[in-house]
Amino acid sequence: MIERFNILQSVRTSEQKMVLATIINVEGSAYRKEGTMMLVFEDNVQIGVLSGGCLENDIVLRAAEVFKDQQSRILFYDLKTDDDTSWGISNGCNGKISILLEYVDAKLKKHLELVDKYINKGVPVLHIKKLSHSNSVLSYIFIPVHHPQFGDFNNDELKSVSSSIFENNINHKLFKKNLNHYFVQVFHPKPRLIIFGAGPDVRPLAEIAVKTGFYTVVTDWRPDYCTPIHFPSAHEVILEWPSRLLKSYPLTSKDSVIIMTHHFQKDQEILQSLIQEKLKYLGILGPRKRTQQLLNKEKIPEQLHSPVGIAIGAEGPDEIAISIIADVIKTNRKKGCQLDLWNLFSRRSKPKNGVS
Repeated sequence: MIERFNILQSVRTSEQKMVLATIINVEGSAYRKEGTMMLVFEDNVQIGVLSGGCLENDIVLRAAEVFKDQQSRILFYDLKTDDDTSWGISNGCNGKISILLEYVDAKLKKHLELVDKYINKGVPVLHIKKLSHSNSVLSYIFIPVHHPQFGDFNNDELKSVSSSIFENNINHKLFKKNLNHYFVQVFHPKPRLIIFGAGPDVRPLAEIAVKTGFYTVVTDWRPDYCTPIHFPSAHEVILEWPSRLLKSYPLTSKDSVIIMTHHFQKDQEILQSLIQEKLKYLGILGPRKRTQQLLNKEKIPEQLHSPVGIAIGAEGPDEIAISIIADVIKTNRKKGCQLDLWNLFSRRSKPKNGVS
């Protein structure tokens, strides 16, 4: 997940020539899924991986051809065979992978920079590529939710293709319509994780959350704890009383919240305010007996993760942080939590001004 954000940031900040590699189709099993991206620079440095290491060297070599002619193309790898000349040798995969290579020219660079700005503002962006029969990119378009689209696409064709995408909830998939091939992917904003509490055991949790791609918010009312010095990588460090923050900081159904202030009254106050909220994930540190006390001995609701995290026998702040983030990631990746493209994109309100 974090690779995509790093790639978009690198496109925005680098002055080098670049080739963008994207997995657009997988048949059978493979190490990575459709929509996975890798960026190759002219000096052969790469960001991201598309396989377990068996394809990257060849992709870098093939990218050199794209740097020369600046023409997009699709690479096909068969990982099913196990002879010494195949890509399937000893890699444990059993599928076929199609990888699109695109030269990042000035136009595409500008558009990817816009995508980076939109998702950093919490705006999902739908991306559609039209592919030719010779496996090159004919045209593409980016559609941010509630904002003007940008790219190059025939309006009638876009209307027809979009209808198929929304009705079938096509996401990160190569599909065919009217003899043409299209690849669809959605650039999602970073999922947000809000941590109530800023004690020493929160520091590794915030650090791991940032590294795994979460927009991480740490909040506490104690100035000795809640300081950017202790959380240098967190996106927001908010010094505020929980009661005030909960009134001024709007939460959404896509947010995950962890309560770990180690203060009974404050934990109770936060929990009682959030227990009826529709959140992606709500967890509280401590044993279930304590949680029942926080809930005035009422039954612990199913949506409340108590004790927080996956049961791996974790000991110490670092292991506990790993168990918590693993559980949050697991919940975020459940099929029932996947994005509904129809609800998100098809009923778009009047476009607002674009991101400047």
